[in-house]
Amino acid sequence: CFTGTPAVQKQIERLIAVIEKESLTPDEFSKDSIRSRIAQLLLLVARESKTTEQKLIKSPMVEKAVEHIAAHYGHPLSLSEVAAACYVSKEHLSRTFKQETGMGFSKYLTLYRLRKANALMRDHPELRIIDVAQRCGFSESNYFSKTYKKMFGISPMTKKKENDNI
Repeated sequence: CFTGTPAVQKQIERLIAVIEKESLTPDEFSKDSIRSRIAQLLLLVARESKTTEQKLIKSPMVEKAVEHIAAHYGHPLSLSEVAAACYVSKEHLSRTFKQETGMGFSKYLTLYRLRKANALMRDHPELRIIDVAQRCGFSESNYFSKTYKKMFGISPMTKKKENDNI
């Protein structure tokens, strides 16, 4: 589910139509064309998501919480700790955080860590999965692998092998 501006939604629809057309007329260039369009699609969605996320966060408290997560995601983090850093109760932060981000604190933190892990594996293919997990704040590599697979549909090891082949 993606909610962007009507102009961005139109661009997405056009890219998907081109991808479908390319997949129906395979030739020696269609695979590269499809990859290129998928990359454009992902870039478009990423940019729009970032813009939308920035627009949704209105309160300085939630902005500070998000900044705290960004600065400390590699270490154990709790709602209580972040609330204390924002000088509010954990109940107030939890309620406002969910209203403004559309997800609870724990889910946001986990998704943030997984995105960072994905980028770390891409940028540092020499790192072992356990090292990536620890750097991104996961205390157990098994939990990291299970959560990663649930989010991205493939295991971190498979992703790492894909990155090595690029």
